[in-house]
Amino acid sequence: MDIVKVEITTPPPDTVSVGQTYKVEGTAKIAGQIGAPPWIYLRVQKKEWWQPSALEDTEFLRGFTLPTDGNVSYDWTPAAPGKYNIALVATPAPLPLPMIGTPPIMGESETVNVTASEVERKFTDLAILSYSKA
Repeated sequence: MDIVKVEITTPPPDTVSVGQTYKVEGTAKIAGQIGAPPWIYLRVQKKEWWQPSALEDTEFLRGFTLPTDGNVSYDWTPAAPGKYNIALVATPAPLPLPMIGTPPIMGESETVNVTASEVERKFTDLAILSYSKA
């Protein structure tokens, strides 16, 4: 049982475009009822089929929860094409503090799987600037 109940309320779409920003929203409550803990992070793991999980590219984005209702919001921009696992995690201390091993997790949301792909550039806005008859 998690000490902090964490859930993603507004996940990103299943397929996203590299370079575009997506909003991920969630909630966190201590013991399911009390206000929000101060350290809620969006954990973004880039998955590669050949890479062991210990070596996956993992990024933690810091969010600021509202103490009364526990709502938190993140802006996430995928930097490279690939498959990503996204989850909200609650920790007992800020992650920048030095620690040995994996960070302690007090609560974690369900993981959302997202695929990022490159945007194909199409030239749909073509204007004829001059025309002459030869």
